[in-house]
Amino acid sequence: MDLTTKKYSAFYPGAGHDIIPLVMYRYIKKWIYFDSQPMSEFGDNLYEGFERPNFIKQLIKIMEQNDFNLNHINDNIYIFYNSEHDQIVHYETNSIFPNYLQQRHYDCDTLILCGFDTEPYTIDIINKFSNIITNNITYRSLEEEQLLLKKSVSLILINIKWNYWEHKNLLTNNICKYVSIIDHFITHNELNNIEKDNSDFKCMI
Repeated sequence: MDLTTKKYSAFYPGAGHDIIPLVMYRYIKKWIYFDSQPMSEFGDNLYEGFERPNFIKQLIKIMEQNDFNLNHINDNIYIFYNSEHDQIVHYETNSIFPNYLQQRHYDCDTLILCGFDTEPYTIDIINKFSNIITNNITYRSLEEEQLLLKKSVSLILINIKWNYWEHKNLLTNNICKYVSIIDHFITHNELNNIEKDNSDFKCMI
């Protein structure tokens, strides 16, 4: 990919508080984050106890500690901007997959498939995007793996010894230390054979 002349865009369904892709792919300038929270952590399952009332507060904190400032709120859309890297994030909250999908999501050239299970729509949605970003902690079915082997895929390799799920650890310096990128898809079986050495981890900034 020519990273010097084009402003790439990415769509991330089920993004949660995952800021790792934003830090690792600085050449992607426009992001659409998408999640059913805080209304529910489980899509259209709106049962009592599934709501996450602290989600927005935690989101803003994680974004700000990585220099993404909240610029605007439009109903359920929170817009963050990082001036140093000219990255903008439109975070669509209370948005249910796939019910709320619009053409603007498919207009992005990159799909982030990290963590969130898009079944039974995974195969169809993968085919709609030219570039895919996934990670080593997201399990894929054999059928999905075979499809991803034929696509343009970038793999986020997270050191499993790092407590990436703790919000206090989601800092740019930590991400650069414990996360690396492999520019092709690696199957689950192959990943088991990779030595995750911190000294080899590089950050694409």
